[in-house]
Amino acid sequence: MDTVAKEKLRNAVEQAVSATIENMAFTVAEPLETPPQETSDMIGARLPVLKPYAAELRLAMPVNTAQALAQELYSVTYDDITPDMLHDIAGEFLNMIAGAIIRSLLPQDTPFQLGLPVAGSCSLFDSTQTFTAWGFSIDGNELIILTDERLVTAYTTPTASDAL
Repeated sequence: MDTVAKEKLRNAVEQAVSATIENMAFTVAEPLETPPQETSDMIGARLPVLKPYAAELRLAMPVNTAQALAQELYSVTYDDITPDMLHDIAGEFLNMIAGAIIRSLLPQDTPFQLGLPVAGSCSLFDSTQTFTAWGFSIDGNELIILTDERLVTAYTTPTASDAL
């Protein structure tokens, strides 16, 4: 990935995560210099980008991050949090973050289509596709956004944007 494309994508990811976390959880997401390692016991979600170019975005977070977000969003105690709530958190946050990323990478008013998020254990998300990981700290809890290399190629190169 060339330096300009990576910088454009980094800015889009950081702005999308920051705005989404601030608007939904009323807290700050700080980018990490080195993203945490994705592990199979994390809660995660994946979301296909269908149009105008095919790609995929993923979100991964330790269970404690999902629990902290669930407590904030659902106004529940730790004991009242269900696995479904954690999966809903992962899918909804990824949906909002992905939409913001794609909107910022496309020319203004360009339509796009996202698929439905699939949430669960990150062990479900093995793939031969190459992803770039972007890490964030939310009140000391970690969050990882993974961007498909196809997204970088299609959405950040001038020729792809000009072709729309």
